[in-house]
Amino acid sequence: IPTLEAVFDELPGDLHINVEIKPDLFGPHRPADAIEPQVIELVRAKKRLETVLVSSFEPCILECLRERDADLKLALLTNAAIDSQMAAFCRDLGCTSCHPKAQITTSEGVGLMHAEEILVYTFTVNTTEDYDRVRACGVDGVITDDPAKFLAV
Repeated sequence: IPTLEAVFDELPGDLHINVEIKPDLFGPHRPADAIEPQVIELVRAKKRLETVLVSSFEPCILECLRERDADLKLALLTNAAIDSQMAAFCRDLGCTSCHPKAQITTSEGVGLMHAEEILVYTFTVNTTEDYDRVRACGVDGVITDDPAKFLAV
């Protein structure tokens, strides 16, 4: 498995990358070797601030990242339906986008995020049926295991 630094070095600088920080990596007491400052430092050192989005299911991780860097692009990953409270949280945190699970994505939830000028990219869309349904909900894009399948759409 390559390091994040190796990925940044290998891929073109204009390629957009979503870096997900898993909840089990969060150090609530902010240890010296916490993942959040390491990711920020690497994104800035590699001049990837415009092309990297950092996402997590754990709101505390996103809050910690925002406290440390006002310019970092953030996204909330969620298995819960989007409601007005979630939209307000994303707005207040300055999230660029929200990434709900495809099976629970609704046009109402997408509308709430769009009202806050937050993009919606739903995961994991691997079938044409799921793709058609979430596109009808108004999502801005999809996260898939098979990008080639949807490139022509």
